[in-house]
Amino acid sequence: MLDRNPQRKKLLREGLSSYLDAMMAVDEITRMIQEDCRAVLERQMSPLQEATGLTFSLKKIAEYSEPYKSRPKLWAGQYAWIGTEVPAVGSARIYSMDVGLAWNYENGATSTNVYSCFYTQQLSVLSELDSKIRKHSNAEFEIDKAHYGIILWGEDAIGPDGEYDQEPLERVVFEWISIWKKAGGVAKMLSNGGSKKA
Repeated sequence: MLDRNPQRKKLLREGLSSYLDAMMAVDEITRMIQEDCRAVLERQMSPLQEATGLTFSLKKIAEYSEPYKSRPKLWAGQYAWIGTEVPAVGSARIYSMDVGLAWNYENGATSTNVYSCFYTQQLSVLSELDSKIRKHSNAEFEIDKAHYGIILWGEDAIGPDGEYDQEPLERVVFEWISIWKKAGGVAKMLSNGGSKKA
């Protein structure tokens, strides 16, 4: 049966000839951003550990991308995340933290922002962190209850000249370091924050 939908025919004609190149480009961009995220976490690990009072395991650092690795069938192209996550060691309150880039499509426009998130072990810890963290910063936070995380949103990842720059990734991690320093670390901000038992 002939395909009489001209838009579908055009998409298939162009897509079939460029599919491999497009997939390779997506994979390469993903890898490059993940490498930048990893480099930022590695460079800032000492001041981050000093500010939080936590220990993070660089040996277990891991890259992720959504929705490329677990794309739902009904994914509508409204979001994407690429980043690198490092787990906390021996903390009863904090599970991990990450840094990355997020794409959001809303009201006909796409935004591309850097972010960094601290993930907690329980929702009760997330609620406590949310209530206390805002006393130490006027930055833009968002609560992610599904993943027990508090997201610190940074600036646009694409500069005025249209070029991608690694520095916004660095600055959003700097902001977390500043916040934790003001708060006196996890142990002072959160109830029993430094305990391995609680």
